[in-house]
Amino acid sequence: NNASLSGGAISLQEIDLLSRGVKLQATFKDNKAEYVGGGLYLENSAKEVEIADSLFVGNEANLRGGALEVQYSARVQISNTTLKNNKAGYAAGVYFTSVLQADPNFRAPLVEPEYQNPDL
Repeated sequence: NNASLSGGAISLQEIDLLSRGVKLQATFKDNKAEYVGGGLYLENSAKEVEIADSLFVGNEANLRGGALEVQYSARVQISNTTLKNNKAGYAAGVYFTSVLQADPNFRAPLVEPEYQNPDL
């Protein structure tokens, strides 16, 4: 999959319109975004977004957030999720900007060493 700007596979914006938030359990493989969020892009979420038991492999963003990018979101939980072989100009794994509530316990079974700080 290819996106013109953000979110190669999925772009979720204004999630506060949903009553219970979003839970994702998926494989994001070989997606590309021209700008940010190669696999997944989340923006302006007032509700909880949970990403669990997921796989981000071979996704690419030209600017940042090869696997995923999160902007202006209140609460995002990532657990039991594998990030592997994602690419970006900056932050090949996960890029967070203006997170309103941070949980310092990022729990993922596989995060390759080259994708750690500043990539997460």
